[in-house]
Amino acid sequence: MSAVFCRVAALCFMLVTVAGEAAWAADVSIVGSSTVYPFMRHVATIFGRRAKVQVALEPTGTETGFDYFCAGSADYLPDINNASFAMTLQQFRNCQRNGVRDILAFSIGYDGIVVFSDAASPLSELSLEGIYRTVAAEVPTQGALTANPAKSWAEIDRRLPGEAIRVLGPPPTSGTRAFLEQEVLKVVCERLLGRPVNGLAMDRRCRSVRKDGLYVDVSEDDQFLIDAVAQAHNNVGLVGYGQFQLAGNRVKALAIDGVQPTVDAIASGRYPLSRPLFVYVKLTSLKRQPVIAELIALLLSDEMMAPAGELSKIGLILPSPEIRTQNRDRLTTQEKLTCPSSFCAMTADR
Repeated sequence: MSAVFCRVAALCFMLVTVAGEAAWAADVSIVGSSTVYPFMRHVATIFGRRAKVQVALEPTGTETGFDYFCAGSADYLPDINNASFAMTLQQFRNCQRNGVRDILAFSIGYDGIVVFSDAASPLSELSLEGIYRTVAAEVPTQGALTANPAKSWAEIDRRLPGEAIRVLGPPPTSGTRAFLEQEVLKVVCERLLGRPVNGLAMDRRCRSVRKDGLYVDVSEDDQFLIDAVAQAHNNVGLVGYGQFQLAGNRVKALAIDGVQPTVDAIASGRYPLSRPLFVYVKLTSLKRQPVIAELIALLLSDEMMAPAGELSKIGLILPSPEIRTQNRDRLTTQEKLTCPSSFCAMTADR
């Protein structure tokens, strides 16, 4: 059974757990990353049934999730934000301004952004520069940024077919999109320019995704995106590794700089599009609803996080044993997030 309910006009959450006939004992609301969503949904479903607790979970995307999470500490606002990138300094300051001063942060594993096509496509590999030249709105020409002229795959790489470029990717609210802009577009842009970009305007130009119809924003529904690419030909999609694993043989992953997205390549960082995944929890929510600590304890438990645990079975690439121990210690001691740190990045304002 599932239902949709709104707690305030601006926020709607999808109810994903039901406790049968028993009365609900508590309420937990979770927003954020569509990449983290299936893993947290799995934990929330098990926890809700065991504890007879109502858990509302909505894949808003990381960026929108932080907007909601940092809006304040009222009980109608989200308790938890799932994230596919570390909270930025700007987001941390926004939380602080709105009274969300005490935050717990947990590194729950790794993901790789998979660049994929339909199974019959001749596309098999792209470089990071190739991704940049496929997706960027502007590219360097004689030291200056000019409109991206590439319209076909052959213009990216002469070995590729001459058909028109079409990329189906995440919208601006997505953490996957943020990673693409910050860690691919900006990094390659600076490399090709031969210098770091200075100033907010230039930074945004380096990170801008093309708007000429060759890159199409798709909803946060990753399975919808996968279906769309599978049914087309020579289209390319961008999605998290966990979701890609559910797609079967309808689609295939492209190697990036010669490296396929595998568990070992992503966990070690050899795969160029590897990234960590996070869960952020308001300490005020945890104190108001102690059942939230029980939910997070289940998430961090061996039942979920051991190598043969529940989450690895559905595609989560696990953190190291040392990080798993640190996570549990952080929950026990209620160690608060500081910025900058490994959980809060000094990245440019978005």
